[in-house]
Amino acid sequence: VQDDDFTSLSPVTGELCFYESKWYPATGPAGEVIGVAVLVSDVTARRHAEDALRRSSDRTVRLQQATAALAEALTVDQVRAVIGDAARTAIGAETVEIVLTDDQDVLAATGTGGDPRVLALQLVVSGGSIGVLRVRLSETPEPEDLAFVGALAGQCAIALERARLYERERSTAVALQRSLLPDVLP
Repeated sequence: VQDDDFTSLSPVTGELCFYESKWYPATGPAGEVIGVAVLVSDVTARRHAEDALRRSSDRTVRLQQATAALAEALTVDQVRAVIGDAARTAIGAETVEIVLTDDQDVLAATGTGGDPRVLALQLVVSGGSIGVLRVRLSETPEPEDLAFVGALAGQCAIALERARLYERERSTAVALQRSLLPDVLP
């Protein structure tokens, strides 16, 4: 029998570890089976690496899905909805808040408040900072959570800038159309 995996507490560290066992028949000089030889290997590091790779792959897929959804978002509210859904499904965010402003005092006030579970990233586009993305997680973030939220904030900033431009142009077009219509019908 090969690749019989099991978990157990490590006799050395007391932590939960992953082991792989391989069982072989032990034969005597005449070829008769006289016992069983067991080879047990600690595969905890490999299992953690596989789990990290799977989580990274899942987050990459979710970031690609969020990027595609942001490409279709026309308004600031639609961008907020996409970012909220992406953060909740990918990293289990409890709350997601987007504060739009270029006022540095407001940006400073929207920090983490000393809570290690809160991530606050500035939304930066070519014209400078346009706001802050605040994400509250259910537990202390891992380094890959920080990388994901950073990438999400970059996509969010681009989408918000595009949505704000769209909303300005749309309101200008609506105002122009209304100004061209008569106040009363003849």
